[in-house]
Amino acid sequence: MFNRKIIEIDKPIFKNNVFFYNISTTYDLDKYFLKKDSFIDYIDVKDDLSSVPEGISIIPVLCNILPVSWIMDATIFIDELDKTFFESIKAIKENFSMMFPKIEFKGRLIVKKIVDYDRIFMEDKYMPFFSGGVDSTFTVINNIDKKPILASIWGSDMPIDETEGWKNLSNIINQFSKEFDLEKVFIKSDFRELLNIRKLNEEILAINDNWWHGLQHGISIISHGVIYAYKKQIGNILIASSHSTRDLEERGVEVIPCGSSPIIDNYFKFSNCKVIHDGFDFTRQEKIGKIVDYVNTNDKKVYIKVCWESISGKNCSSCVKCCKSMLGILAEKQDPNLFGFEFDESILDEVYEKVSNPENYGVYWDINKGNYWKHIFERFQEDPEYWKEKKNLKWIFDLKL
Repeated sequence: MFNRKIIEIDKPIFKNNVFFYNISTTYDLDKYFLKKDSFIDYIDVKDDLSSVPEGISIIPVLCNILPVSWIMDATIFIDELDKTFFESIKAIKENFSMMFPKIEFKGRLIVKKIVDYDRIFMEDKYMPFFSGGVDSTFTVINNIDKKPILASIWGSDMPIDETEGWKNLSNIINQFSKEFDLEKVFIKSDFRELLNIRKLNEEILAINDNWWHGLQHGISIISHGVIYAYKKQIGNILIASSHSTRDLEERGVEVIPCGSSPIIDNYFKFSNCKVIHDGFDFTRQEKIGKIVDYVNTNDKKVYIKVCWESISGKNCSSCVKCCKSMLGILAEKQDPNLFGFEFDESILDEVYEKVSNPENYGVYWDINKGNYWKHIFERFQEDPEYWKEKKNLKWIFDLKL
């Protein structure tokens, strides 16, 4: 007998390269949804996507809702689904359960028709998700010989109502694609406006994480590449790592709880396409070093967009993420101003003040929480002779890391 908590997803409606989704739920699940419809718009794609089958085009909205089913022990009903993806869900769910043992992952997925879409995919075609940040920029450069196709989502970090911010960000992405002679695809989606994250966060207090970071963002972002990859026969979708093997070693753990992880992303498969969690062998500082080296060696210009404090689509050059990136670039003996920041040496004094008094500025300024600051300062300390004239950096060399 089915659980009485039910989610039904209708057959996708396609019009002008936009996929529309309609959802219905039993009343006890209503509070977890802000609305019952969603869309994905391939805003600059010239190809007609109408030939993409239902069992593929349903995957993006399904991935957004699957964690709701698991945590709320609800049953999802859909008409059709790709066989390979259907089979991959089991491993993804089990690995989430292993990652978060304090909560139970239940729920069911009932599919009327499971189809084996045995389509030929090109194993030499790669599509990384690209936001312009450190991780995704490294992933592109790390795979530059493969001429990857960049996929960027308007609606992930940049809200879909921020048209001016998206204009600035899309210009940055356009410049990057031209600089490196790469194809790109822009995807507009309201997937972050579908769920009531505040209510869902209340259901997962035991995991000491939030819904977006812990459960949603990995498979939801990846799923936005499925339709285009199927149409263009792209054999590999790449998503950049946030953590690294060194992070695991330093924390003494086998896995870092995160919705995007090798044990989640690498198990995501559909038809004959696979997903690669890229860059896990590199720390964030090592990625910055590789980016700087590549830019210097190949005479390229790269605007690194890391800031989500500013909705302008540009870096604010004052938040913790901007400061980590600026100091990371400086530690590689390069000028942060060349990478899209507004940097001067007064920022070094500001960082010193904030990392010295994290109780006044927040946990992300605490060099004992996480490893990003530690790896930046270690990089400075590798060459004290080079920095000896920089008096406002002396405090870094006094740190016991």
